[in-house]
Amino acid sequence: MDDQALLQWCATLEGHPDNVAAALSGSLAISWESGRAYSSARLEVHPDVIPVAAVPGGSLSTESARALLPPSVSHRDAAANAGRAALLVHALSARPDLLLPATEDSLHQQYRAPAMVASAMLVQALRAEGFAAVISGAGPTVMTLAVGERQAAEAGTALRSLLEASGTPESWRVLRLDVDREGAKLEVHPG
Repeated sequence: MDDQALLQWCATLEGHPDNVAAALSGSLAISWESGRAYSSARLEVHPDVIPVAAVPGGSLSTESARALLPPSVSHRDAAANAGRAALLVHALSARPDLLLPATEDSLHQQYRAPAMVASAMLVQALRAEGFAAVISGAGPTVMTLAVGERQAAEAGTALRSLLEASGTPESWRVLRLDVDREGAKLEVHPG
């Protein structure tokens, strides 16, 4: 099966190409649907971008998180997020110094915050300290996009301090992650 056929098959199973395109291609995947066909384009993530995640012990189903979103949003919020999405692509691939403004959200996080109060408070505190922190996907994981090793270490320290102050550090894991630059690979072993 070639890459395009694999994307079609996996995205059909998932219902959308967002996650599978990224898993298959690695790095930064922009995906979309046209009619009944799924497509994706791959861009390289700037080498200075380092994700640092705070993963809580609990979970929140994507279905529950989606149910918190309003059925419609203002034109102003939609336009703001469209601009930030374009800026985020530029920041991730070429200008990581723009990650903080590029990760501003008007469509998701404020509506989902009541279902993940600790995560929302972490994001707010990290952003106030200048870190590009967001709720990862539907949540409740908090993702900080650090620029360089020094900021990644600072983000990890800030996360641990904030979690310690919250009184629940043992229920969270703070992880420095690597960007998968290769994507899915098929390994064939003889025998």
